[in-house]
Amino acid sequence: MKKPVTSLFTSPSRATACLLFLILVHFAVNGEARRQPRVRVIGFSYSGSACPPGSMNGTVGGGGFFIGEVRASATGGLLNRRKVCSLSFELSYPSGWQFAVRRINIRGSAKLSSGARGTAQVRYYVSGFPGTASTSCALVGPFRGKYNLPRKFQNKVFSPCGKVRNLNVMVEARITPGTKPQKSDYVSIGGSPFTLGLHWKRC
Repeated sequence: MKKPVTSLFTSPSRATACLLFLILVHFAVNGEARRQPRVRVIGFSYSGSACPPGSMNGTVGGGGFFIGEVRASATGGLLNRRKVCSLSFELSYPSGWQFAVRRINIRGSAKLSSGARGTAQVRYYVSGFPGTASTSCALVGPFRGKYNLPRKFQNKVFSPCGKVRNLNVMVEARITPGTKPQKSDYVSIGGSPFTLGLHWKRC
């Protein structure tokens, strides 16, 4: 499902407590120009077992998206043990710039009995360009509480120069039950402020 988005994503001060996804624009470093490009999110689409059609709102407050909770559970068969939400953001920004995702701020919660394992992961890539960057958190039972994913991705994937491409983000929760599965075991990600910081540099 694709929805139009007209909100600007230009300042961290625009964030509100209800935002579950927000793109933050940052200055590039190492001698890059002081003026950052003006960026607009002009559309987005989403799909996946954790975000069926009609489950997401297009525009929120200062500019954001309700992604809700991506939750995998030990019950209900294999389909419930891995949940994914894939989002594709159509960006508009001036030519002569390229971007990569600099950092992420996302957290989740889990309840795992002894022997159960869980994984929360976020990946991103740029449409039509090779390479994927990811960050993940491995959880081992017994565990009960909240967790934070590592803030930095394992590598940076920059958009190509001369072409404006979509930013694609995949949020995944996965659980492997122990030898004695508990119905209450789960792994979730999201459901709290979810931010990505973009790193810009001139071509």
